Amino acid sequence: MSRIEAARAVAARYRGVIGTAILGKLYSGFYADKLLRHFSPSCSGISCTYYNNIRAVGFGRKHVFPEQRVSPIVIGHHQDLSFYQVRGKPENADSEISMPYLKEYLLIPTKTGKLVFVSDDHTHAAFAWALAKETGIIGENAVLIHIDSHPDHDPCRASSRGLKGFPLSLKEIASITWEEVEICNFIDFGQRIGAIDPHALFYFIHPFFNGRGIETKKFYSDSDNNYTSSCLDLTELSLEKYREAIDKSRREGKPVVLDLDLDFFCPHYNHPEDPKYNKEADIERIIEIARQADFITIATSPSYFLVPNQQQETRHLIQRIVSSL
Repeated sequence: MSRIEAARAVAARYRGVIGTAILGKLYSGFYADKLLRHFSPSCSGISCTYYNNIRAVGFGRKHVFPEQRVSPIVIGHHQDLSFYQVRGKPENADSEISMPYLKEYLLIPTKTGKLVFVSDDHTHAAFAWALAKETGIIGENAVLIHIDSHPDHDPCRASSRGLKGFPLSLKEIASITWEEVEICNFIDFGQRIGAIDPHALFYFIHPFFNGRGIETKKFYSDSDNNYTSSCLDLTELSLEKYREAIDKSRREGKPVVLDLDLDFFCPHYNHPEDPKYNKEADIERIIEIARQADFITIATSPSYFLVPNQQQETRHLIQRIVSSL
């Protein structure tokens, strides 16, 4: 199957989303073609070329469970979510538990033409942002709205080539996200490679601010080492203030990227009676952000989203958000 035939097949399956419109604003097949240049036919349908040939993980400091394997990124549907079980001892756990890992990472076209990238390992959001920028889904100076229990903004020491003005290819970015980038520093890596603008505001929404309407601006910098120095604006805010963040981004003409980690919802399951953690209200707010965002990344974080019926709840949250777009 040629790339054009693959594009037609996907377009037919998803009612022309890929072939005729991306994000509801790009109405030329030119942009769909640019995206599909980075995918090729596979047993899964259409898989990301740069991930098909990666066969090993666990380089350097990265911890990998024995059963874990590389999942290709495929263009699929939220109904395609499937899992395999991994046994391991997550951080702060007393004993080993079984966790559901995605069989494949999905780039999901929605009914309105938005694209949603879903992965286990949050680091791959940086690759997804680079892919979105390369194919014209998002433009320059993208603002990041990061909804998570962790800021994930440590300095990233991966690949000095990207720090010296030599742009990395998507193939190199894919390899580095598997082999070097950590879940605590992928945002800095995404900024260093130009996927997210380092001088655009980075909004961090975490569950412990919920119901308080707080906004606290922080400045993060590490300038002692030229290879790891970073400089960005970080604003911590409550989910209730999301409209202000989006309105400011739109006034400045900047695209919006929503980055959601499902571990954001852990307190909603662990403290269901606490009024600060109204799961239904927060899901609706996140859906509204997703509807206004230009690109969306979601991490399942199986070793952190440790809730009852984890696999079922992971599927439920993703399908609830994606099917609403």
